[in-house]
Amino acid sequence: MATKSVSFPWMLPFSGSVSQDYHPFTSWWPDWFRTTMGQFGFINIEEMKSDDSALEMQIVSEVGSYGMQLGRVVEALQAVCAHLDTGKWAPDEREAVTSFLDLAKKIGNFKDEHQPATQGAVNQIIAALRDLKQQDRATYDQVQEQLRAE
Repeated sequence: MATKSVSFPWMLPFSGSVSQDYHPFTSWWPDWFRTTMGQFGFINIEEMKSDDSALEMQIVSEVGSYGMQLGRVVEALQAVCAHLDTGKWAPDEREAVTSFLDLAKKIGNFKDEHQPATQGAVNQIIAALRDLKQQDRATYDQVQEQLRAE
């Protein structure tokens, strides 16, 4: 038997949805302290020097987080670096590109290890298994046994 949820027209203290822009560490401090001490949270757009902090906040919340934006920049630079001819570059310049590509690879590996599987990834696995079944039935059977054991 399904239970019905009860909805009250009023809320108890601290029980409702509350949205308040409050910065306990910076809201009461004088401006000179804020400008000398810098940023206090992970992303405090109001505390940064931005020409239009309201627009920046809207971009971060509605279009793409800083992490997403940075991820796209890294992806684009990886694509550019893949087509570079660094043969005539100075060793430190080549090392900078190599170091960047190593960092991008580490980030990708870390994300792969720590992000949950998406439906798209599951669909790719299923499609790969279908192909394996058609191309190499013995290996497919081994994989199927391993999956059942899990």
